[in-house]
Amino acid sequence: ALMGFVLTILFYPGIINEDAMARWELAMRVLDKGAPLSRVDTWFPPLMTLAMMVIHTISREFGLATFLQAFFFYYCLGLLSIDLFGRRLAIIFTPLLALIPTVAMHAILLSPDTGTAIGLMACAILIHRRRERRDLKGEMGCLLLFLLSCILLFGLRYNSMAVLPFLLGAIWILFRSGPVRVAYVAVALLAAALVHEIPAMISAWYWSRWGFRPAAKAATGFSPTARRLSPQRVKKSTH
Repeated sequence: ALMGFVLTILFYPGIINEDAMARWELAMRVLDKGAPLSRVDTWFPPLMTLAMMVIHTISREFGLATFLQAFFFYYCLGLLSIDLFGRRLAIIFTPLLALIPTVAMHAILLSPDTGTAIGLMACAILIHRRRERRDLKGEMGCLLLFLLSCILLFGLRYNSMAVLPFLLGAIWILFRSGPVRVAYVAVALLAAALVHEIPAMISAWYWSRWGFRPAAKAATGFSPTARRLSPQRVKKSTH
């Protein structure tokens, strides 16, 4: 919390790249200009845009998003350090790692990459701390937290879905109890399915139930213009 607060003050309101600015613009278009939620397109995964809308509703300051990201980044980094190195070494290791300029810049750079890293660290922490569980009694809270962590891991970048097989493999190998193992695998798959359905839930532009591949469509020189099972595609023209 201290590192997040200090970095937010020093770099207020934070560092925002072009991707994050585009998502903020989409969020502002809905909240401030009255555009329907369906106008959120899927060129970027819409989860970050939806999160920005919630944060903007709470506070009009960009600094709140920077602080929340930095807080959870260093919080997860600290817990992961404790799990890997023990409490004593983590007290030394975590501040040294946190002060590395590259790490500090990524902590306050409002980016889907940093959010994905937070989700990955949160999943690793939960797997490490819950792998010895023998039954599901009292496990619902951790399963819910694991669901949110997986949604964060898969929902900010399209290519982060490639982590899913490795995540399932880690759960299957490390967990000792069969029922607990199956429950965590099911939660990971549920998170992936929910992330895939987010565009359909908000009736987002450029969405097809057969899949969303904006990069592939852009590469071929076409752009979808209608929300339908077989979207229209119009050849790009130079202006």
